[in-house]
Amino acid sequence: AGGTITYKNKRESVIKNQDCVGHFDKNIKFICKGTKHQPNEIRVKTPFMMGGYFIDGKIKSGLKDGYFYTGDIGYLENNRLFITGRKGERIKKGGEFISLLYIENTLMNFHLIDELSVVSIEDPFWGNKILIFYVSSIRDKDNSLKGEFINYSLKHLTSIEMPDDYIQIEKIPKTSIGKVRKKELLDLYKKNMDI
Repeated sequence: AGGTITYKNKRESVIKNQDCVGHFDKNIKFICKGTKHQPNEIRVKTPFMMGGYFIDGKIKSGLKDGYFYTGDIGYLENNRLFITGRKGERIKKGGEFISLLYIENTLMNFHLIDELSVVSIEDPFWGNKILIFYVSSIRDKDNSLKGEFINYSLKHLTSIEMPDDYIQIEKIPKTSIGKVRKKELLDLYKKNMDI
């Protein structure tokens, strides 16, 4: 959209506040009907709004009803904007929209996990299943680590956000620039589950 949209003061920038991008400028108008557990797309109107996209020698507006649809998913709380993911990272499970990035950020705080990735796979009943692939230096021979991880999830996620399966792997597959190869994770799951 252009220009500054949110800001943090010095004290707020020191405080670790996951997903919060700060207070929004009073000259900026937002529409975001999301909540912490049901984030929604953020729309913004600003005096610094771009005129549109330059396509085939013409400017084509990227606005709807005067608002720019950011593609970011989040919510507003106490005049602060929280961004929890992108529109493409949302899935529908049991009739509810869920942010995979929110689940990933929440579960990454579990102290026994070194790294993780959250992916979804289609499910005929729920619409989607949520899968957690995680790396830990702890070898989980008796599934006690997995049990602790599930208990942690139960305390921090709603029932519909709960992962359907937890899979410990040696290493998260990534591209040369560090992006997770989620298709490889899904292929690994399908192979092991014989789907």
